[in-house]
Amino acid sequence: ITFSLLFALVIAFVSDGLSTVPDKASVLSSNTSFRHEFHELVMATGNDPIVEGFTGGIRLAWVVHLMLIQEGVAARETVSSASSNEMSYLSQCLEVVFSNNVFQFLLEKVLRTAAFQVHLPSYTFL
Repeated sequence: ITFSLLFALVIAFVSDGLSTVPDKASVLSSNTSFRHEFHELVMATGNDPIVEGFTGGIRLAWVVHLMLIQEGVAARETVSSASSNEMSYLSQCLEVVFSNNVFQFLLEKVLRTAAFQVHLPSYTFL
């Protein structure tokens, strides 16, 4: 269930960011207050390293989403407030993602688990 939730959020953020065009806003983050509130939620830290690892995966997806929509947000809102807020969100998230080594967590705790292992039959060649 946890993997499904993680990948559902990742897919939602990335696909929404990719569907953004200059004349069409991102559905998930068209509202400045939503971006601020969601950023505050995703940046909250916890004590459990497993939960923090999965939250780091969400932070990584959030960073990708923000990078994909950055140009459209800056064009629709006042450049000074949008650019400074979005850039601070990006830098905060990236700092936490890299300091917590989210890529290593995703590799070891997600991709190397039994749910993602492919077991191929071994063949004996004569």
